[in-house]
Amino acid sequence: MVHGQPEFLYRIDQLDVRHQITFQPEEDIIVQKFFLSKTENKIFFIGGENSQNLSSEDGEWRGNALLIDPVRQEAFTIFTQVIR
Repeated sequence: MVHGQPEFLYRIDQLDVRHQITFQPEEDIIVQKFFLSKTENKIFFIGGENSQNLSSEDGEWRGNALLIDPVRQEAFTIFTQVIR
């Protein structure tokens, strides 16, 4: 926990990931911030079945996958609109 918010540290294919999750209650939005170690590989975020609720300005959506812009690969954000 960092400042009362969850933070996950993990590794994917030799890539270190720091994943922070916060909630913006006034807009009902979950904010996921990803901080990755430097890589030359393309980075994708796979949105899953409810990807229509996701948004990001840090890449280009291709179906339910977000191809992260190469200049933003070390830090990008995904927003999830909560549907009640």
